[in-house]
Amino acid sequence: MKKLNVKPSRFLSVITFIMGIIFCLIGIFYVIPNFKIFGIIWTILAFLITIYYGINAFTKKGISLYSVTIEDKEDKK
Repeated sequence: MKKLNVKPSRFLSVITFIMGIIFCLIGIFYVIPNFKIFGIIWTILAFLITIYYGINAFTKKGISLYSVTIEDKEDKK
């Protein structure tokens, strides 16, 4: 049995990290002042997404998105 961890590519992580920063700034300067509680939730989620993809973009190990278990089939005679 083999266990594989699947994480986003480095390129995708960098692009999403940059977009996350943009969404955090939008949240801080526009969404929170105009939509109050929704803006706070929006900004917290944007920060979490940015942190997740930042870790995957700038560290070797990163955080996996999901795990896959592969079972080896043995032929029995």
